[in-house]
Amino acid sequence: MLHMLKETQNQTSYSMSPSQFGAEYTEYYHYQDSDSPERARKYLIEQLIIAIKQKLQLQEQVTILDIGAGKQKLEAELQATNDFIEIQEKVKIITLDIAHFDGEKSLLAKEILHLEANGAELPFADHTFDIVFSCMAIDFMPRLETFSELKRVLKLDGSACINFHHPSLMVAAESQMQVVRKERRTAMQKIRFAQNSKKYSQYEEKLEQVAIEIRDIQFILYVFPHLVFYSTQDIIFFLRTVFPEAEVTAEEFIQESNETGWFGATVTQQ
Repeated sequence: MLHMLKETQNQTSYSMSPSQFGAEYTEYYHYQDSDSPERARKYLIEQLIIAIKQKLQLQEQVTILDIGAGKQKLEAELQATNDFIEIQEKVKIITLDIAHFDGEKSLLAKEILHLEANGAELPFADHTFDIVFSCMAIDFMPRLETFSELKRVLKLDGSACINFHHPSLMVAAESQMQVVRKERRTAMQKIRFAQNSKKYSQYEEKLEQVAIEIRDIQFILYVFPHLVFYSTQDIIFFLRTVFPEAEVTAEEFIQESNETGWFGATVTQQ
């Protein structure tokens, strides 16, 4: 992802076409099922269930859109949640991601429609969804365009539930870089002394995986700082510019155990 970087006179900027970004994440999901902390997904599932139940007090069906869903990891966990199982027949979820997946077998949830599309150009009519959510994805998209689209497809009394990346991810990336560089050196040494073709292939495959991981970490270290929010105040200020008449809240969840922190935000239109 480092080819996003372009040096200018006094600063570093970033740019990538939607097709390039989609190709990058298609390759990423070839090796990974998810790119969000487990605790962050559980938190967002709790927020979604609250929002769904509030909607069902006033209407019989709820339509939901997940922007940047990846392989539907969150949806699979949602479908296994008892509180959701009780109401799932009244809920229609559509997931969307710019990455390409080879059919339904690549997805983790059951019977949830998935579309390959750009979050900054949503293929839906105005005011389609009761709830729009995103878990650790929307802040990697063009900010103004994507949130304008989110607002456009959200119903006038709709809600948004969003998890944003946290700057603590950069600290974790720096530590992980040391680990994977050591793995790369080890794999290269073993390749030199491999006694047969089978072992050579195993070490070469490991080297390829490490190279991809290093590139992903470099993305976090060099591009990530330009994309993310750094405080709940920044998030609230931005969301209120997009939704000036809505109720906006944001919380910060600090790193615990081996997982990085995150920001959780909600938008409730009246």
